[in-house]
Amino acid sequence: MTAAEQIADLLKKYPTNAHVHAVDEPKKSGGTRPIAKPNQELKLWLRRMNRLLNKQFPTWPEFMHGGIAKRSYVTYARPHVGKQCVVTVDVKACFDSITRNEVLAAMRKHLGLSDETTKQLSSRLCFRGKVPQGFPTSNFLSNLYLLDTLTALHTNFRARRLPTRQPS
Repeated sequence: MTAAEQIADLLKKYPTNAHVHAVDEPKKSGGTRPIAKPNQELKLWLRRMNRLLNKQFPTWPEFMHGGIAKRSYVTYARPHVGKQCVVTVDVKACFDSITRNEVLAAMRKHLGLSDETTKQLSSRLCFRGKVPQGFPTSNFLSNLYLLDTLTALHTNFRARRLPTRQPS
């Protein structure tokens, strides 16, 4: 069974008792951050879906690091130590700024799933019409949404002969 078929099959098994508890958690820097906490059954379902989504779209560009397995701000920074200039992108309130319609468009473009599966998926993976902070799938969704913009930025830097990290 392909990853796309497994995704469609898992959608049919969405937990009937799925529930999300919204809380405002304090941030270290002050203020609060909205967190969506799925109940145990939904969290397990979301983890399974996240594995399948990563199977359906397994290859991220070398220059993307946030929320990607075996990559972090440390793996991003390491090759740039001592460089004259390093550009990073940190989108303020990133998850909260990405709507369900934007998730739907990104999934349609990049995942190669049926229209019906994509619609159902975007509905199940968003909370209150946005990418929720607290779902296991949220890093994947935000990266998928940002993929085109970050690729264009990277391409623009390379076209201007600004140093970029070359694939290993």
